[in-house]
Amino acid sequence: MTKEEVIAFLTEQRDLRLVGYEWGKDNLSDFERWQLAQANMFLDVIEWIEEVTSGDNTRNN
Repeated sequence: MTKEEVIAFLTEQRDLRLVGYEWGKDNLSDFERWQLAQANMFLDVIEWIEEVTSGDNTRNN
């Protein structure tokens, strides 16, 4: 997979975790907290990939 494909996949997975999430809701269920944590983890991985591959156009997979 290319970097772009990986990021697209992770972004899709993150977005799926946020389906039905109500922003600003104070009383989250355990499942909603878990889904939000998963979405944040996907975002962290995307940011890490961007960081470690910035300026490196020779690595595509």
